[in-house]
Amino acid sequence: MSKKLFPTQEIGSLKKPSQLLKLVKDPDVSNEIKAKKRNDAALLNIRTLEDLGLDIIYDGEVRRVEMYEEPVRYIEGFDFAGKVRSWDNKYYNKARITSPVNYKNNFHENEFKFVKQNAKKEIKVPVTGAYTLADWSYNEHYKSKEDLVIALAKKVLRPLIKDLVKLGAKIIQIDEPAGTSHPSEMDIFRESINESVKGVNAKIVVHACFSGNDYKVLAPQMSEIKAQQY
Repeated sequence: MSKKLFPTQEIGSLKKPSQLLKLVKDPDVSNEIKAKKRNDAALLNIRTLEDLGLDIIYDGEVRRVEMYEEPVRYIEGFDFAGKVRSWDNKYYNKARITSPVNYKNNFHENEFKFVKQNAKKEIKVPVTGAYTLADWSYNEHYKSKEDLVIALAKKVLRPLIKDLVKLGAKIIQIDEPAGTSHPSEMDIFRESINESVKGVNAKIVVHACFSGNDYKVLAPQMSEIKAQQY
């Protein structure tokens, strides 16, 4: 792991090339060609970040449809309800939670293996956090939001992170754009991170972002959240 006091890295996803978006949505293009184009875009992002001199590398999340929709596709208990506006002219496919959530398999495995194989520098894996997955969904199954958040942390995030660590991941970045959007729920947010990383042997990074957030409410929680970087 980097010995620098402040190793440099890109935070958040990189913009996907418009040509790639057009190609992957084309039903007439074979899955083999789509896979190759995704690999090409991922490799370009990796090399770009390395050429810029950054210390910690990833693929810019170029394979992921969207940070919420991508993991929800692979988690039991979710049913997509339709697109809703997130901000500006951006939309995401929002889901209903209609049954117990559960982890199916490591949906970031191929992405991580590709980055690990091709990166020349230290690498990280961004994962969407339990609190954001819950906050951006319609809860139609669990008695409370807290019950849903903790279930996602225990049943989905923790096994996902542990599987990534088994593959060799040393830095896990938990993305929580909804993290501080409800100041009265910071206890739930804190416990969601702690439950997600229980028993995990890796550097845990928490990434909180959203223009409507009040970051001051995070500060009192930071000493009790089991993360090494924000």
